[in-house]
Amino acid sequence: MNLYHYTDLNAVHSILETHKIRMTDIRFLNDKTEYLKGLEILQEASHEVFLQTSKYDDEFANVTDGWLEKAFKELSDFENASEMFYVASFSRSSDTLSQWRSYGMFAIEFDGEKLANRVNTWALKRTQSTKKTVNIEFIECHYVLHLQDAIEEALDLIRTKVIDTIYDWWLPNSPIEQNMHLYRDLREIISMLATTFKHSSFSEEEEVRLVISDNIVSGNINFRTKNTILIPYYELDVSAEAISGVKVGPVENQKITEQSLYMYNLHRAAKLGGDAYLLNIETSDIPYRTL
Repeated sequence: MNLYHYTDLNAVHSILETHKIRMTDIRFLNDKTEYLKGLEILQEASHEVFLQTSKYDDEFANVTDGWLEKAFKELSDFENASEMFYVASFSRSSDTLSQWRSYGMFAIEFDGEKLANRVNTWALKRTQSTKKTVNIEFIECHYVLHLQDAIEEALDLIRTKVIDTIYDWWLPNSPIEQNMHLYRDLREIISMLATTFKHSSFSEEEEVRLVISDNIVSGNINFRTKNTILIPYYELDVSAEAISGVKVGPVENQKITEQSLYMYNLHRAAKLGGDAYLLNIETSDIPYRTL
């Protein structure tokens, strides 16, 4: 499975040189309904979590039902948040006009399996070095075409990803204090799931997201400028092996752009250690131009 990250040439050059990608604070993405809309859908679905099921005992159901209400109230208020999510966006589509026009005329191709392995290895090392679990996941986006369908999808996610996970660690017939630490896990999982819901107008992007959580004030966070805004971002090492190619979008001088990338490709591979690092350079077939 290949994944494509649409961007401009400056970012392509930076990623190919440093093998790092930037993960942007979710509050500063191009969909202004990000996250909060996901929380709304999940909250609506949460009212039905314990209906028509006898899988969970009454004590667990009562406690977690109260936790869900508390979590949604806290998460809806960014000002009281202690953690934030940082997102890198990929697409399953390698040649989509709307993405060329929105994000840049280049797409870096990643080997999905190698990228996932690299991310998991990185997360394990970071967890071991900091003694704190690093939550980073690839998440399929769910596009809200019909609200009721989205709520049903959210209900399934809450039951399988949130409730079942907490239930596996629940200590039955124990004082509630011995289970209180699970509230933080429940809240974190809900937060992660809220990043997956997007407006239907973005559906052709076929987005897969890499999402990580970290403290709002953290030594891992940097800032970049964009117009009048300072945007927080998280820098992640993805390794040279996970990068498999570059696609040139429908730029005006596509042939010479392709040739320049071909020359750079040869120099980069030689510097890294040989032909194993040569990238697949392709061009878009879309006959788009700016007049």
